[in-house]
Amino acid sequence: MNNILKKNQLLEPALHYTDKNHFAYYEHDLPEGAESIIYLHWHPELEFNYVLDGEIHFEIENKSYDLSSGQGVFINRNALHYADVPTSLEHNLFSFIFGEEFLFPSMTDEVYQRYFLAIHDRTLDFPVFVPDDLAWGKKVLEYMRQCHDVCMKKDRGYELQLRILVMSMFYELVHAEAFVKRKQIDNARADKIRDALSFIYQHYQEDLQISALAASVHVCPDHFCRLFKNMVGKSPQAFIMDYRVNQAKALLLSTQLEIAEIADRCGFTDYNYFSRCFKKITGLAPREYRKRHRD
Repeated sequence: MNNILKKNQLLEPALHYTDKNHFAYYEHDLPEGAESIIYLHWHPELEFNYVLDGEIHFEIENKSYDLSSGQGVFINRNALHYADVPTSLEHNLFSFIFGEEFLFPSMTDEVYQRYFLAIHDRTLDFPVFVPDDLAWGKKVLEYMRQCHDVCMKKDRGYELQLRILVMSMFYELVHAEAFVKRKQIDNARADKIRDALSFIYQHYQEDLQISALAASVHVCPDHFCRLFKNMVGKSPQAFIMDYRVNQAKALLLSTQLEIAEIADRCGFTDYNYFSRCFKKITGLAPREYRKRHRD
């Protein structure tokens, strides 16, 4: 499975791997000048990302990581994350997503119980940033790079090679005691925000009110706004606006729909207001954006 990230492709909560293999991989090949974003999302699988070329900016659970060629990050289970590109130069990113079954087919396995159960429960997390100045980090980054090469070649038995390489990463983290303890309160807060984001993704075309969002996660509006901004990095209103505009960008490039219809489909009841919001975020009017970025 080798998917090339297209302009404005939006990723939302989803299972990435197949029941058969328990892993998936993607090469995000972004040509020079491409406008691209991996939108805020999460998934129950683990993931690592390795920058093959260029620079990539990640936001992972409201912490920023600026990566360049040869660097990598882990994404923990159900961690809120997104990525974008800080410059107009060419970028290339390799993402590998895997379920715990990829390494441990049985949860009753003694090795699983000893080393992986705490990660499943999220009392322990993979370190997010892989340090390239420490011995164990250098080894892990090299294994990430080798995973990319194996996926690109897909020789007979490549799945076995991948399992060996990912297990080797896991061993280096265990040996270096690199896993980090996670506060349980963080899990509870993240659960509420994931529920709120799911509500937004399902109802962004409607007249979304903060009171309804807060009610959907059983907190008062003021507390919800503080919690949302703390976890996501922007207010609920700003996030909804950004999400609607990004959905509109995708429709502008992938359909022949009239711009007024696109505005309506993306939750804007007033065309002029949509145009102002769109230009404020993208720097271009919707019609200009379509003309400039259409393939």
